[in-house]
Amino acid sequence: MEHLPVMVDEVLLYLGHIQDGLIIDGTLGSGGHSEAILSATPDSVTVVGIDRDAAAVQAASARLSVFRSRFIAIHGNYCNWTGWKDRLPKHPVMGILLDLGLSSTQLESPGRGFSFRDRESLDMRFDMTLDIPTGADLVNSLSEQELADIIYRYGEDRSSRRIARAIVRRRSGDRFETALDLSNTIAQLFHGSSQIHPATRTFQALRIAVNSELDHLQTGLETAHSVLAETGRLVVISYHSLEDRIVKRFFIKYSGKCICPDTLPVCQCNRTAGFQILTRRPLMAKEGEVRNNPRSRSAKLRCAERLREKGVEV
Repeated sequence: MEHLPVMVDEVLLYLGHIQDGLIIDGTLGSGGHSEAILSATPDSVTVVGIDRDAAAVQAASARLSVFRSRFIAIHGNYCNWTGWKDRLPKHPVMGILLDLGLSSTQLESPGRGFSFRDRESLDMRFDMTLDIPTGADLVNSLSEQELADIIYRYGEDRSSRRIARAIVRRRSGDRFETALDLSNTIAQLFHGSSQIHPATRTFQALRIAVNSELDHLQTGLETAHSVLAETGRLVVISYHSLEDRIVKRFFIKYSGKCICPDTLPVCQCNRTAGFQILTRRPLMAKEGEVRNNPRSRSAKLRCAERLREKGVEV
């Protein structure tokens, strides 16, 4: 299945006006957003596409080769600015796009373990070159309490203890090796019809834990604040409440709003605005897009613009 970029029109609404400088696509994926931005902006704009998935970088580079030097691909993490900034032209960063979560290409890629329907290794690493614990490592080694905490915290699943107990019981006789092993174990706990597979939240939780997604998001947002030029824009598309909550709080933090306790009669935090929030409420995908691309159903887009004065000290 071809991966369709989410909310392209809305992304171009906030980034398509840029006339020069760099636009960083921090979650390059299949390159759909980068392609749309490059097509909508003049030759004086360069798009830098970054992704932790080496296969995605390779595929997107081939797709966007028609834009020649206007597109620069980097295999890395969008939050690691110091790791790749020296490889970029010395132009101001006028836009940053983060389209969070998992792409349909990754979901269907063999050997990754993201899909709970596959008899493949329960890996779940975005960057398979990193020596970090895999999904299989977590389900086969963590205690019942640790597993329950991960499933509840990152999957927001109220059945987390029940699921963790079943995982530990199952692995006492046979290790988990494949994604299907895990999904079948969880599915046996639940009966009746449901629109989503009962393992969905557990797979989300393990994927987030394996890739430290929320920690990287927080660091990446702080990085965006430090590298964006004046009037540069940050656009973030999130897909679940954990991500959106971090983005919302970050925008509020740097919008200059007072964060003093209500008990104080006078503001003492003396916060200065570093961003102007351009989306009072998050934008949602239009009905037609949701019909054509179900992945967009849960998408929320937020945008903020870097103010001219240097912002917030915290």
